[in-house]
Amino acid sequence: QAWKQHPNLAILDMRDNSLTGPVSESLFDLQVVSLSQNLLTGSLSSEIGRASDLQYLDLSTNKISGTIPTEIGLCTSLKSTLDLEANKIGGTLPSELG
Repeated sequence: QAWKQHPNLAILDMRDNSLTGPVSESLFDLQVVSLSQNLLTGSLSSEIGRASDLQYLDLSTNKISGTIPTEIGLCTSLKSTLDLEANKIGGTLPSELG
């Protein structure tokens, strides 16, 4: 969570780096997060609903599981820029995403 020490940081692009572990909730404070092609695990937290500034989220090609939390519908700036393909996510797309 080194990015928390840099309050002006808005974009984090760490694609294709073999990163492991769960998706940190503190990432939801940024505007652009691109972590595709890593080895991230766990599920998306309902805390994503508090991500009022998050505009772009790419977590494709990881090992994320679970379902997409309905709280994601509270991220109005995120609706057209969400990429979760090639994961282990099940269930249905929340109606909050339209």
